[in-house]
Amino acid sequence: EFGIPVITVDCYGFLDGEYYQGYFEAAKKLAEEFIKPQQHIQKTAVLIGDGGGPWGHYAREITRLLSALGIKMIGQFPGYMPIRELSSIGHAQASIILGSNGQSDSNLIKLADLLQERFGINRLPGSLYPIGWGKTQEWLIAVGKLFSCEDKVRPLLAEEKNRLIAACSKFLPVTA
Repeated sequence: EFGIPVITVDCYGFLDGEYYQGYFEAAKKLAEEFIKPQQHIQKTAVLIGDGGGPWGHYAREITRLLSALGIKMIGQFPGYMPIRELSSIGHAQASIILGSNGQSDSNLIKLADLLQERFGINRLPGSLYPIGWGKTQEWLIAVGKLFSCEDKVRPLLAEEKNRLIAACSKFLPVTA
């Protein structure tokens, strides 16, 4: 009646104590309806998941790291992109999952796999997240390979290590 798209989602909501299945089903429907295969633009990515939203610390940190490697963000799917911008996701070279070690990760991986299968949008192999210094190093090396910017990874790792040491030197006297 108002010209607004309506989608229906098969899920049982809160009955399992979480909302992840409904989240995945809604995202799947949005992808199927509004994302179209397009020519990929090199060094572009779409973030998958919430991660506190684009203003949250985690999403901002991931965006900062990707930007340091010369990777431009297309958006954060599904919750933080207007419908009119969803078609731009098809241009992404790869998706970056905003995950943790929680239950939602399997659905975020399924969503990234869907984007890869339907639209050729690559993703990092496995469930690699930049949590902790060791995993951050692994993640940056994998991102460098995925986006063919390995030459920028080593200097970024050195810079990040220096930032970590500087931050720890401030915290250590307080936590001693």
